[in-house]
Amino acid sequence: MSVPAPMTWTALLPADAQFIASPNVPEWFGKLLARKTGQRRIPVYSCENIASVKDDAFVAINCRGGAKLDPRYQYVRRFAVLPSLENARWFVPLESPAISTAAFSLYSPAKFSARLKVRAAKLIAYTRIPIWYRDQILVAQTEAPPLQRQGELLFPNHKIHLALSAGAPEPARNRKTSAAILSQRGEVLGFAKIAGSPLSERLVHREAALLAELEKLRSPIAPRMVFAGEVDGSFVLIQEVLPGEVTSARFTDLHRELLETMQHGRRQHASDCAMIVRLREQLRALPELCGRLEALLPILSETSVPSTIVHGDFAPWNLREHDGALAAFDWEYGELDGLPLLDELHFHLQIGHEMQGWSPRSANEFLKHHARTRPLGLLSRQTNAIQQVAIIDQLARLYGEGYDRSNSMLEWYEDLLGLMTQHAKEAALA
Repeated sequence: MSVPAPMTWTALLPADAQFIASPNVPEWFGKLLARKTGQRRIPVYSCENIASVKDDAFVAINCRGGAKLDPRYQYVRRFAVLPSLENARWFVPLESPAISTAAFSLYSPAKFSARLKVRAAKLIAYTRIPIWYRDQILVAQTEAPPLQRQGELLFPNHKIHLALSAGAPEPARNRKTSAAILSQRGEVLGFAKIAGSPLSERLVHREAALLAELEKLRSPIAPRMVFAGEVDGSFVLIQEVLPGEVTSARFTDLHRELLETMQHGRRQHASDCAMIVRLREQLRALPELCGRLEALLPILSETSVPSTIVHGDFAPWNLREHDGALAAFDWEYGELDGLPLLDELHFHLQIGHEMQGWSPRSANEFLKHHARTRPLGLLSRQTNAIQQVAIIDQLARLYGEGYDRSNSMLEWYEDLLGLMTQHAKEAALA
């Protein structure tokens, strides 16, 4: 299980902490606190006189007073919790307007309306007027937490601050705590991912390995990894910031140029790429999808394509545009030897599903049109086979993370794959 979103702040406290709720902490919050067991007892207060606290570490929620703490607390951080403590997504440090404003870098919305809301929140945060948040949480310790100390080692010329994100909203199961590493002046120095479950640890390890390989290739398409290792019992990945702005929700020439740079040039049969080998192994536990992939192998074996680096979640919220070029972050689903077209297809299908309200039938019509354009000079049946691989891979990912048809996205992709059966018959005649 991942860390519950309202407990994201525990990344700043010892891994062996046991949190003891004071009597006036909300009951629902007290139940979450009770789930965390450990050797080191840390009290959690609510609206009490924290000036008299003598523990080595403590947490206080919604204590808005300006109480002076014992000077032995060398690490004291106060966070606004957005949108609320009960539905926490972001923990924004309140040390200064510049730091608070920089913390919003943790959120990269693609919708124009959401970007406007973020800009408005930044402007209000800069005024110091506390009307942009309802809940806050204070963390005080006699020494800086391990994550803070690791950041200071990596960025020694800065006094750093951490903004926290609870990760993807429920019901996402790949959710993990992430942090923006901020300077005293409000510069974003780096981003950290903190694994909090076996699934998230597997994904963060995978991303770290892929970033290391991309760095060997001297590829400018991804951020540079500056640290990957254990911090206080959790696997942590820290990477530099990609410069630039969130990209358009339209697929442009810049997107196409980036994807072309990800094609190695070495040609091979589509069935021989490492991604297909990995996917066939993964699908042993999913017989129906396994059968669908096996049925595609004769077409894939006659389809010559360039070996391609695949991002795996190629979407506007994971891209940055800078100096007329794009680069991508969040490589946890990446492949070094995959199929071309997969990222382009993922981009269109994610935008269609998340932002344009496509039905599976609408998506299927798009895929038919895409195949008719003969991308990379492929025949329609070859393009259709690669399209089906993209859908099967997405479904394998969702099933592998524990979802079933009660999940709307998984149901959407299942229905789309079903509609593609007739599409494949038509493409076979091309």
